[in-house]
Amino acid sequence: MASSIEISDRILINRFYNLLYNEYDEYRDIFKEIGIDSEIRAGEIGDEQVENINEWIKKLYSNHVQDDERIKLIELFERFRKISDKDDEFNNQLEIVKELYELIIGVIATRRVDYYLKRFNREVFDYFCKTQEYALKIGTFRRDNIIHQLRVFLLGCYILYEDKEFWRKRFQDDIRATINGEKVIEFVGTKIEDINIEFKEVLIAWMIASLFHDFGRSIEDVNKAIEDINDTYELNLSGLENWELPHVGYINSEKRKKLITFFEKYAGDGHIPIYIGKMARDFNHGPMSLLSCSFDETMDPKSVDIDAFLAELNYSVFPLLIESYIAIALHSNLKCIFTTSLTQFLILCDELQEWNRVTAIGDQN
Repeated sequence: MASSIEISDRILINRFYNLLYNEYDEYRDIFKEIGIDSEIRAGEIGDEQVENINEWIKKLYSNHVQDDERIKLIELFERFRKISDKDDEFNNQLEIVKELYELIIGVIATRRVDYYLKRFNREVFDYFCKTQEYALKIGTFRRDNIIHQLRVFLLGCYILYEDKEFWRKRFQDDIRATINGEKVIEFVGTKIEDINIEFKEVLIAWMIASLFHDFGRSIEDVNKAIEDINDTYELNLSGLENWELPHVGYINSEKRKKLITFFEKYAGDGHIPIYIGKMARDFNHGPMSLLSCSFDETMDPKSVDIDAFLAELNYSVFPLLIESYIAIALHSNLKCIFTTSLTQFLILCDELQEWNRVTAIGDQN
């Protein structure tokens, strides 16, 4: 009989260290220098190893060692570990997570997706923090969606790394079944059947899907607020269609049509653009998350220098990016749970992540 697994920030951070050590060479030297490389490699990280990490970081800073992004990432995770279950540290948690977003993207994405994933924008992050703060104040039931995304990412990494070959094959089969092979061959010159993805590319797809899946919540919230004001005060305020949002721009019918057209072109399943189109018309936060994070500006591959693209990016990543976009767009509709493997996986991790999650009513359990 299988034993139960504790889901906590502590467990997930430890597993992520294990993944970093085994999959990203630049982190091995760090853990070797701390003197816990054998435990990290085996995933046997206990209180003693955590204490060693913190003592090592303290010593570095007492000696005024210049910042290193690898050290910074570990330091931030250790700071988050200490306060992640404290309800009076929510703002500090947000500040730590803002720093972690940038560093995680730098590790997982490297240069492979520079053409398709814009660098993380701190101003955008601050904007969504502000809109979330407002939603937590006025909502009868609202939940943190920013720290939540980091936890969803870590939970997914934990599950994926339990059997990385299983998941690599699963997602490889899925892109062959989901993506329009004719359109892919037009772009990268390779049949979808001949594309063999690596586990690190699965992590890229998961990182994008998990870290950005709820950033459209502010758009759904403001649309709902307009509807509520109109209903309550019997007004006829102009809808969100005609408003320009900071860092997002207009979410008008033209912009939403561009989103749908992308999926009509690259998703082999004709039902997918239909689902996304209906959700986008309702300003559902799934498709709105794509638009709010400027993914719409990256959805025209012909605007990219194809030679430069192929020189920097393994062609197998492009179909996985489409998979990420589909998962983000559909994750907020449980009826879509069986459309793609990544959509199913995102919905699963999204539904599981409730520990320490701040809500408008203060319930963190």
